[in-house]
Amino acid sequence: LAALREPDWPAKARPLIAAQRAVLTADLTALGLTVCPSQANYLLFFHRNSSLDQDLAQRGILIRNCETYSGLGPGWFRVAVREEEACRRLIRAMEECVG
Repeated sequence: LAALREPDWPAKARPLIAAQRAVLTADLTALGLTVCPSQANYLLFFHRNSSLDQDLAQRGILIRNCETYSGLGPGWFRVAVREEEACRRLIRAMEECVG
C-alpha cells in the first residue's frame, strides 16, 4: 500500500541510490576490497577475511555472505546501498574489521 501512495518514488530514488552507490564503492575500494561494478541497489565485493560478516554482526551490522553463490566462495559478500548515514556506519565498522 505504501508503494501505491508513492508512485513517483522509484524515479526519485534512482539518482539517490546512484550517487550513494558511487560513494560506497569508493569507500569500500579505499579499504582494500575488490568491488564488482553494479547498477543495482547492492554491491558485491571480495575481502580475504572470510568471517567479515560475523565480525560486522558483532558490531550490529548485517551483510550477506555470498560464499554459497555459484561461482563465488569464501570472502564474497553483498551489501545494500542505503541512505548516507547507514553507509557511513557500515564503513566505520568495516574500518575496525579490515582497516
